[in-house]
Amino acid sequence: MAKSELRRWRDWRINETSGRSIRADDKRERRGKDRKSGSSSGWWWTLAAREAECKRCGKQLLHEKIAYRHQTREILCPDCAREECVAEICQPSRKLLKVGS
Repeated sequence: MAKSELRRWRDWRINETSGRSIRADDKRERRGKDRKSGSSSGWWWTLAAREAECKRCGKQLLHEKIAYRHQTREILCPDCAREECVAEICQPSRKLLKVGS
């Protein structure tokens, strides 16, 4: 198949107005804000690797379990996470699962 035929196939399956694929079986990765990556979405339980302080109460945290939000880099101690109702939506990080806390 010549290069021009390859381009023709690619152009056929892409909608010109939206730029998205018109085929249901197309498994290409979507890029941009629509994509939801693992570490940047939501709240995570993890261990504080360096000295940090809780955003709400100011408690100094080091090598303790913390609630962390990657987008805003917010850090909350477990008590403040429960009070803010963040503890219910936190997922355990791989680091925390490895340690087993």
